[in-house]
Amino acid sequence: SSLFLLLKEIIIGNSCFQYCIHFVVEGLNALERIQIGEWCFSYNSRWNEVRDSKSSQGVCRIRKCPKLKSIRSGDYSFSNYHSLELENLPSLETLEFGEKCCYASPEFILQVGMMNGYEFAGFPKLQSLKLGSEAFCYCHLVELKSVDGMAGDVDLPQLQSICIDSTAFQGDWKMERKGIPTTPYNYKNTLVMKGRYGTID
Repeated sequence: SSLFLLLKEIIIGNSCFQYCIHFVVEGLNALERIQIGEWCFSYNSRWNEVRDSKSSQGVCRIRKCPKLKSIRSGDYSFSNYHSLELENLPSLETLEFGEKCCYASPEFILQVGMMNGYEFAGFPKLQSLKLGSEAFCYCHLVELKSVDGMAGDVDLPQLQSICIDSTAFQGDWKMERKGIPTTPYNYKNTLVMKGRYGTID
């Protein structure tokens, strides 16, 4: 059983947990809000260090919190984390990441519905997705997908706003991502926004 049965908020100030490579919030049934300050969960402390850093094995995982309504992360937090994993957050309404959050993360995926043969709650109340400048800058795969569940429901029915600031999701331009050896190189970066009735690739 959880030790935090009544916990409703997690609020973290600036420059906390700088050398922590895993942030996991799971199974907190009363949790409603997560707010993280600037420069958290990043072993970098200056912009040039963020720019030159490589993706670590850091993982931010938030799952199975049925009352969680908002996740907000300040500038530069999780800047060299490898992945963001969100799962089973049926009350989530707001998802915000500040400037250069998850700067080196290669993937950003919100996929709800059926996966690996089982059905999960997904994000039926998600209304707003906001990313600051250069958030997920090196990301080479962006997926916002609705996958039909057993009942055939549309899984992101409340999503009203996607706000992406300058050079967020810019894409990975490393040599190995080049599709052809000459300009324009046709980098192998992918954006997928898929619903039951339409797709943007």
